[in-house]
Amino acid sequence: MALLSAQHAVLLMGDGVYLAPHLPELRCRCYIYSLDATVRGIRNYEQQLADDTMLVTLSHTHSPWVVW
Repeated sequence: MALLSAQHAVLLMGDGVYLAPHLPELRCRCYIYSLDATVRGIRNYEQQLADDTMLVTLSHTHSPWVVW
């Protein structure tokens, strides 16, 4: 996480959305996949919501993807 910069983006998906309220302020853009947040009842988050359209946009804008 220390290597992230303003040109990077982090997208929380699946159970990763539970981390949204606990992420420290990062120097990169942070997104939370809205469908996964809704399904898991996550409502309090500071990250920008990402819908399917944003997911496609992020995948075209940021390459390669690193999945943890």
